[in-house]
Amino acid sequence: MAKQLYHLIFQPFNAVNMISSLLRYSWLFGVCCLLLAACQSAQPAASNPGSSSSSAKPDSPLLNTRWVVRQLNGAPVTVPEGGRELYLLLRLGENHVAEGNAGCNRFSGRFVASELNGLSISNLLSTKMACPQLDTENLMMHSLEQVTHYELHSDNLALYGSDSAQPLLMLQAVVLR
Repeated sequence: MAKQLYHLIFQPFNAVNMISSLLRYSWLFGVCCLLLAACQSAQPAASNPGSSSSSAKPDSPLLNTRWVVRQLNGAPVTVPEGGRELYLLLRLGENHVAEGNAGCNRFSGRFVASELNGLSISNLLSTKMACPQLDTENLMMHSLEQVTHYELHSDNLALYGSDSAQPLLMLQAVVLR
């Protein structure tokens, strides 16, 4: 026993024996890697009951989503060079804050969301910087105050007034990263 212990401790390092041991068990490592790779699978797409399309996108949440204005009173909204994107953000919290940017000025107010897609936005205040698209900004602020209800489809939000068959604003969800 002492002789074997002596050889283990004081025997010079033998690289050939170590490499042959590694090669002898390398096939086991390869088999384990293949088994682990075979066990991994992609998660199945979430299916929507009653829907014929399995690739349907779920609705973006109304609250805490940045909604970028794409149409205002039926007219497409374009961001002029050097301008800012028009958006609305409804933050759920103690005060139910509606905030956003109307072109060059930021705004803030309150909102109330109710059952059956009811929505009202009120008490809007904004900064008062002068800008070339002030007409668009005033129209957006006025339209937001006229909102009574909404429709949400996938990542598109339509805001309607009480007398409007056409949406006052068409918005699209933008994922914040």
